[in-house]
Parts: sequence; structure tokens; C-alpha cells
Amino acid sequence: LGTVKSAESVSHTILRRIRGTVSRQACPEIEVRLHPLMASYFQNAKRGAILEIEETFEKTISVTFDPLLRYEELRFTYHDRPRDPSAELQHHL
Repeated sequence: LGTVKSAESVSHTILRRIRGTVSRQACPEIEVRLHPLMASYFQNAKRGAILEIEETFEKTISVTFDPLLRYEELRFTYHDRPRDPSAELQHHL
């Protein structure tokens, strides 16, 4: 049987990947999709780390969940211009 990594351990790997990706992308906004448990962990325990990356690279990072992803998996979506949250809200109503 294999071992399951803790959320803290996995989060360090994910933060390194986020930092590397954000530093190489010219777009102003990056969406990071994570497994639901990891997304929740990031939105709570790692929010400060995400804010630090946003400030350092002057980008917006949104963390969302994707139930089809594995616990340690992440996906990036790049947005060429900041999204209008009110347009998304209207779309979902």
C-alpha cells in the first residue's frame, strides 16, 4: 500500500507549481483548479501564500475546484484580461 500525503505536504508542491507558472505567464489572471479537498484547504489555510504570490507578480489568482482531479493534481486556465465577476453572476442566474 502507498502512503497518502498530507494536505500541507501536497500544498507545498502545488504552491511551487503555481509560483513557477505565474512567473512565466503574461496574462493578468490565472485560475487554478484543484481537487475539492485541496481547493478548500487553499482557500482557507493557504490564502496568505496565494495573496503573496498575487502581490509579487501583480496577477490575480482564483482557486476553484474540479471533482474530476486527483488529490495532488492541478490545472491552470489563463485569462487574457480580468474577468467581470458581475457578468459571471448574471450568467449563473
